[in-house]
Amino acid sequence: MQEAERMRVYDQIDELLTKCRRCPKHNPRGHYMAACRGCWVLEQLQTLGKQLEKKQTSNEEERIHTILSKGQDMTTSEIRYLIENGVTQKRISQALCMDPNMFGRLLDNMKRGWNRESIETF
Repeated sequence: MQEAERMRVYDQIDELLTKCRRCPKHNPRGHYMAACRGCWVLEQLQTLGKQLEKKQTSNEEERIHTILSKGQDMTTSEIRYLIENGVTQKRISQALCMDPNMFGRLLDNMKRGWNRESIETF
């Protein structure tokens, strides 16, 4: 999705939210989903949100594919990105043409340099 197209979708969402806020069923605390079922504004908001989400997922998948295709030229930060985004260690080790056990040792060494928060991802 191009930047201009994404901004157009955000503008549409903003317009729909303005209509939603004028609705008599609108609750500023956000506890109105049951009352809004079947509302055309809610349905359009959900559709636009899915468009944005789908494209973001597609971009992530594309980036993952690009990184894996680098093979042995992957950087440690790229390996970390792959792991944080759910790519299996087996798939990464295959892309690196590396024995899974050796890759496991590499990861152990890499984890020592990462902060505690990201280690819990594993």
